[in-house]
Amino acid sequence: MVDLIFSYIAKAILIITSCFVYIFLVSKFFPEIFLKSKIKKAVPKDRGIKKYVFNQGRAIVYTPDTKTQKYIPQYILSENNGEKFLKCQFDNRVVTAGYEITVFNSSDQVVDIINVYDTPDRGKNSRAVPLPLCTSYLNVSVIEINHKKILTQKNNSVSFMSCALYIVLNFLATATISIMINLAAFHIAKLCLNITESGKDIMFSIILALIISLIYTAVNIKKIALSAKR
Repeated sequence: MVDLIFSYIAKAILIITSCFVYIFLVSKFFPEIFLKSKIKKAVPKDRGIKKYVFNQGRAIVYTPDTKTQKYIPQYILSENNGEKFLKCQFDNRVVTAGYEITVFNSSDQVVDIINVYDTPDRGKNSRAVPLPLCTSYLNVSVIEINHKKILTQKNNSVSFMSCALYIVLNFLATATISIMINLAAFHIAKLCLNITESGKDIMFSIILALIISLIYTAVNIKKIALSAKR
């Protein structure tokens, strides 16, 4: 009898642990690996309007895209003593600003994305933002002005293969935990109620797992779509 009790305690611990592992996999691990949106950044077409060369470096003044120009008429990419910086000039209406800097190297590859929240000085200039040494070009996009969010359309995408892999792995994880719970429920009912008929409906568990995995995938894809509109 004691051995039987310990056996059921061990099974209960196994089921509870499996449930925690399952929740972590389907809510955190799998979405992070397979449903993490890949933000595609086009090579910036900002126009350089002035170039300054001095003893220890140089500086280029750029005008950003039309949408950003409403708040940031121009910005300066400067290099001094081997270090690179960005400084933005804001419109007179700007009191506080949040903006995203996408950093490109000479091969037009994104090497860093920097989020900055700043308060312009009296001359409506931003603080100097340090940049990676490999910086060749920038894309500056406004996120927030005067504590108000600025709507920007992000090109977020998740590949069909990633979605398919997520559905399959989510299904396998859900099916496994469903079958384990089904078996545990049957054994508990057998012990407490002296049931001798099989209560193990494996097909029901598999169908339920498929439905849950599809719903979970749809919910995560919807979250990605909503985040793209922010």
